[in-house]
Amino acid sequence: MNWPEWGSLVFGMGVGHAVIDVVLQDPRISSMAMRKDPNGFQSLLYYKGHWPYWLLAHGLLNGWAVTIITDRPDLGMAEAVAHIGIDLGKMKGLYSVHVDQAAHWICKGVWAYLTVTGGL
Repeated sequence: MNWPEWGSLVFGMGVGHAVIDVVLQDPRISSMAMRKDPNGFQSLLYYKGHWPYWLLAHGLLNGWAVTIITDRPDLGMAEAVAHIGIDLGKMKGLYSVHVDQAAHWICKGVWAYLTVTGGL
């Protein structure tokens, strides 16, 4: 395993994640401590009917960043699906934002490992 390459990939994906998950995220999305909808989701956007589109776009942007950094569209698609799933769990109140972020970072480590080793 080429650890310097792995570290560079994790760093690049981490920067992409920080920009997309924090800097570019609309405050209405990042503020999930709002009222819960009838399905248990915490999101003000539910009441306007927009949250599924915001979440999809958010997941796709994260997947795009992984694709650009790894040059692996398959991993970008996996990131988009994983990111949406992880965020849905957080929105359902299944775990804290800290668990959410740890799960996102674990994904980045896996994508870097698969890129360096040529896996999948």
